[in-house]
Amino acid sequence: MSVVGGLNVFSRQLIRAHVGLFNSSINDLLRSAKHASVCQSFHMLQTSAGRFGVVPQDSSRASLDLHNKQPSRFLEKDIEDFNKVSNVTTAINDQLMSGKAGRLFAVVHVAGKQRKVTVEDIIILDKPISEEVGVRIRLNKVLLVGGQDFTIVGRPVLSAQQVRVEATILEKTLSHTKIMFWYHKRKDHRVFRLLKDSLTVLRINDIAVTGINCS
Repeated sequence: MSVVGGLNVFSRQLIRAHVGLFNSSINDLLRSAKHASVCQSFHMLQTSAGRFGVVPQDSSRASLDLHNKQPSRFLEKDIEDFNKVSNVTTAINDQLMSGKAGRLFAVVHVAGKQRKVTVEDIIILDKPISEEVGVRIRLNKVLLVGGQDFTIVGRPVLSAQQVRVEATILEKTLSHTKIMFWYHKRKDHRVFRLLKDSLTVLRINDIAVTGINCS
């Protein structure tokens, strides 16, 4: 076995193989990054009608080739997905504008718990609220809102400009008496306590959805 420059022929061939695999991995990453940047650029050029206003010319199709010279396979799927979302969004907005959404419901996060509520529901919170009785408040942490034929889910919460849930404080009171008793046998240890929790009663006044968009 011949030795050239301190390395035998087998070692040089092995190094070349590793370098080739490394270059191939780098090229795959560059293609993925190029595809992501192209898709992002095309998403920014979407029109309000749900169609793309830019069509790639033949001179730029070479930059869109990703696998086996198929230029528009990924972009056509993105356009199809966007059109589906646009159609669903339009249908939901039409129901909201025409008043055919039915009775709206929402899932709100208040006082450390998630509660499903609708208009005229009464909920009891096991925590005090600083506002006085009779004050109308807004529940900002809305996780989900829905109607007769649709449901809008937040990630994790919905925007305050999109959904509005309002409630009125009806009462501030105390819970029933809870007996707390600790006893250790043969230790002469007895503790007796009476405990009452602060409760706040709310009535849900309104659930309103202004509309949704594709962004």
